[in-house]
Amino acid sequence: MLARILALLILAAVPAAADPVVCAPPPGQRLAVVGVAEWDRLNVRTGPGVAYAILGSLAPHADFLSATGRVGFLTQLCRVACDQYRAGVAGFGAIVQRDCLGRSQIWYELRAPGGLSGWSSARYLELRAAAPPPGALPPSPGGGDHPVISPPFPDPAARVLYFDCADGERLRVTLREETQDALVRLASGREFVLRRMPAPGGLSYVSTAFGGLSLEGDRAAVYWKGPGAQGSTRCLART
Repeated sequence: MLARILALLILAAVPAAADPVVCAPPPGQRLAVVGVAEWDRLNVRTGPGVAYAILGSLAPHADFLSATGRVGFLTQLCRVACDQYRAGVAGFGAIVQRDCLGRSQIWYELRAPGGLSGWSSARYLELRAAAPPPGALPPSPGGGDHPVISPPFPDPAARVLYFDCADGERLRVTLREETQDALVRLASGREFVLRRMPAPGGLSYVSTAFGGLSLEGDRAAVYWKGPGAQGSTRCLART
């Protein structure tokens, strides 16, 4: 099945400019934060994926970060695509660029000059030519270019989730176990309470208010139907 999926992706692929090293930055590789809005910051987490706790954050143009050499792939597709891309197989560069980097499915472990160490999405990290300046922290020992994780398990202590939606909306979702509901707060400050529905391993919350509200998916991505909307909008967890 995976081979069939990859074959279909290759047929749809377009040339990409990504360097194969994005799949395995070596220890000590200089990184810089890119693609983060001036008012925002890039989270650094305890593991690769948004289910892991936040240790700190980096400014939009933070530079002289140092890769440890450890890479996390959140899907088997990206693991295989990177292996093929690094082996020089045609067509996989576009898959890595579009379906892996573009969807935050590749994460790097890094260290910042100030001492912060953890994982961030490679989507917002650019590989720079020069090594970190003198005084930067060295990479962790025992690195490598092989995947170090499987898809992450949700942190049971994490009860507040943040999502950025395709239509520009931003959600703050508070999961309230004691009442079996979710409090959804929009960027405007409006709040809605949705009732939890059976959904093993995922998120499913609904309300009959405002013509019907719903939040369906998981901690990585949800479909949100807001007040007065005719359909749902896809929202990705903020990285």
